[in-house]
Amino acid sequence: MSGPKVVRVVSKAERIADCYNQLESVKSSFNEWYKFAKKHDVLTSDGTKEIEKQILQIDHLINREKFEEANQKCTKAIVQIKQDISRIRDDVIAKAELERSIRMKLKYTAEMLVSVFNKNNYPIPNELQKIVLSVLNADESDLSIYKDFLDNIITNYLTEAADKNKLTSGQRELATQLLEGESHQNFADWRLMHDKETIAENSQRLNKLLAELSVLDETPNTQAFLERAN
Repeated sequence: MSGPKVVRVVSKAERIADCYNQLESVKSSFNEWYKFAKKHDVLTSDGTKEIEKQILQIDHLINREKFEEANQKCTKAIVQIKQDISRIRDDVIAKAELERSIRMKLKYTAEMLVSVFNKNNYPIPNELQKIVLSVLNADESDLSIYKDFLDNIITNYLTEAADKNKLTSGQRELATQLLEGESHQNFADWRLMHDKETIAENSQRLNKLLAELSVLDETPNTQAFLERAN
């Protein structure tokens, strides 16, 4: 027969040490969250104060020897912090993907206008060529300038073409919409439908993956790759 089982009693010092180890994990997660939120300009004083408050509460629980409650709060805090990091990451990726999509539409619109101008032997504005070559890597502050420039070209070109009766009925309808305030994005979308030019699903997926890469990895080699991919 085997002897009686020996149950090891965990000392108070060990429980305190375990709780403080858990608390260090909370602090480590907090530091990760803080750096990530600050990097992407979404850091808030309320969010920072809330986590700091939880850390103080856990420390007080340990000092009052409420070890089980302290460990539970540590686990809960870590889960919440990591969930918020994931939320921030998803939001930043979605924003990057949207911005890339806007840049691609601007580029497509500019390329289409160059093609139309060439076909009709119209002089091509230098700014239009610049947009084609630089929009994917241009500063965000330049995008609104590019949008306004393309809007003006589209409106002026379609107005002139409509006056000369060079437009089909569908193009006339689009010209009317543009003159009433529709944006160049509607124009690009219209061209995609009426010219039967479609963006392949794998291209859309590539845009999403490149957006994720631009957010998650900012090492020089990766950024150089992204510039080549553009």
